[in-house]
Amino acid sequence: MSSRAQISGPRVAASEQELFAAGTLGYASFRIPALIASGPHLLAFCEGRRDSAGDTGRIDVVVRHSPDSGATWAPMTVVARRPDHTTGNPMPFLTAAGEVVLLTVTNGASVSESDLMRPGVTEGDRRRVWVQRAPIPGEPFGNPIEITDQVRRPDWGWFATGPGHGLTLANGAHHGRLVAACTHSVLSDAPGDHAYGGHLLLSDDDGHTWRVGAVDSAPRPMGAALNPNEATAAELPDGVVYVNARNQARVGGRLGAWSEDGGEGFRAPFRTHPELALPAVQGSMLASGAGELWLSTPGHRTERRDVTLWRSADAGATWSRGPVLHDGPGAYSDLTLLSDGSLAALVECGSRSAYESIRFIQFSPTEGIS
Repeated sequence: MSSRAQISGPRVAASEQELFAAGTLGYASFRIPALIASGPHLLAFCEGRRDSAGDTGRIDVVVRHSPDSGATWAPMTVVARRPDHTTGNPMPFLTAAGEVVLLTVTNGASVSESDLMRPGVTEGDRRRVWVQRAPIPGEPFGNPIEITDQVRRPDWGWFATGPGHGLTLANGAHHGRLVAACTHSVLSDAPGDHAYGGHLLLSDDDGHTWRVGAVDSAPRPMGAALNPNEATAAELPDGVVYVNARNQARVGGRLGAWSEDGGEGFRAPFRTHPELALPAVQGSMLASGAGELWLSTPGHRTERRDVTLWRSADAGATWSRGPVLHDGPGAYSDLTLLSDGSLAALVECGSRSAYESIRFIQFSPTEGIS
């Protein structure tokens, strides 16, 4: 069956702008998009990979700013860079007061994700977590401040934020809390692939200090059908936090978990979403003003292509296929709501490869997905 035959959703009437192009500005590749909006101001983050398109090597976090809802964009600037390190997984937040808070992670440029899941990596090369601040979108970020000791447990090897935008709670007793959907692994020298786990980071002081909240600690043997990796979170109208995660197990697909206490704990371990039969890949999620959830992921069953919106009208319990955002190769993405209430996305996509560029895709408000 052709890839096009597997896509049943309509195409959206959308405009695409290329914000980051592979092989330009001294970078071999740009990957891992993150997008936030504050009024007409947009910030588009990603990783600038200097050595190759791979996950290992010298990598910076870069950003572009739009003051007019994406009509124009300022030139790219570097937000975070450590010499001979990988700096990545950007996760930006908007606080209740309008400040921008950015989480990133680093590790030595020569160590791989597989290396980091096993004992023996020196502390200086291990995953470390950082926070930066800007007073308003478009203003320069301050220097990174390390928060590793607050958020990385001693026995965790791999550690990743998001990637994609973070969540600021708007309802209930935890109004204003920042919630970061994250992934970890427990250090092990056992051979073979290692299992991931999902967890949440919480901040109740606008990102100045952080702590570990909910942790998915269900024991899973090697080769288990559930293996939660890169995660995204949204708040439901009743204040429940729903987390949707990439399933790193061979079966792929998506996993879901719910927190009823502002991210302190999960109601139950992650469970599968059988209707989301998709490759193992990152996704982005957003709650609409009408209480619906929207999820963006590649829509093909086995390939990273045809980035698609999925809709849930029942708090994330079930999902239905919606419009296709980009027809062709596509991988990671991030969603945001624009000032007019419509949806926009920052998407890895291209005509021949998903990693040719990162594009800003803006939907017509008449598409019914606001």
